[in-house]
Amino acid sequence: MIEMKAGRILVKAGWVIALVLGIVVGSVASPTRFAEDLMIKLGDEGGVSRAEMVFNLIKHNGNGARMLADGLDDLIVARYGESIGIASTPEEIEAEMATWSVARRAGLEEYFEPALLKQIVGRQLVRQSVLDRVAQDVIAENGVTVEDGELMAFFVNEYAPANTLPEKARFSIIQLKSAEFARQVLGKYEGGEDFGELARTYSEHKQSAANNGDMLEPYDLTSAPKSMFPMVQAALRQDIGQAGIVQAADSFFIVRTDMKFDRVEPRFADHRAELETMLMQRKAAPLIRAKFKQIVEDSTWELNCSIFSREEIQQFRPMVKLAGIE
Repeated sequence: MIEMKAGRILVKAGWVIALVLGIVVGSVASPTRFAEDLMIKLGDEGGVSRAEMVFNLIKHNGNGARMLADGLDDLIVARYGESIGIASTPEEIEAEMATWSVARRAGLEEYFEPALLKQIVGRQLVRQSVLDRVAQDVIAENGVTVEDGELMAFFVNEYAPANTLPEKARFSIIQLKSAEFARQVLGKYEGGEDFGELARTYSEHKQSAANNGDMLEPYDLTSAPKSMFPMVQAALRQDIGQAGIVQAADSFFIVRTDMKFDRVEPRFADHRAELETMLMQRKAAPLIRAKFKQIVEDSTWELNCSIFSREEIQQFRPMVKLAGIE
């Protein structure tokens, strides 16, 4: 939702950012022994505060400190959510992850173990639920309303353009070095040979060849990389099962259309309740931020001095690695 970003900006804009601005941050080229330092700080007590962790890291890398602070804040808000009966279910976590692209999921799983990744997603869902609860309370307490004309203007000018799904196609490819060879291989496919076998045998694009040429997800002309435009255009133009040759850069690609998805535009009547909630949250955004900030400030001990276990700290190592500071 639109206001989710405001909530995350609120937490980022707290004492951590102020501390960043007040410290000359060291070069990223001088990597910190982050995890080792934390293990020393743990000592015999078996715990370390958020303030200690962030300050220790911020001396070396401000971006890494912000990433760490955000991860710890999600953990703290999740703890708060549990205290007021808000939690995420395995089904909700799986549903959220199911919305990710294949590339995004693969990239995250490169750094995070599946169980840890689900934990992180669960905390983010709890954080959003806490923010939604705060928003509902503020809207009710202040009698925030929206008019029909405001809703329609918001839908036409912002919501519909942002949520219209463009025409997409899912396709498979075989990358080859010459047009003549591409015509020969295309002839084999049109003669009845299996496309996947041809991709595995001849394609220079090894990643897709391992999947029988399949690019794994649908692409459209608004979000695909420019280098893929000729392939996407061909896939959209062709019938399902049809294949053709296109040139991109110095290679020739046999592109077979596997699936096509029509352009989908949202209808006002289907989204009226969602639009009303979003617009009321926008109207009440300053009050929502103030109330969320108050919740955070009322938990100063939790925020800055909460003790995290050795296991909880170790789970943030992938975040530090992702930030390029280990």
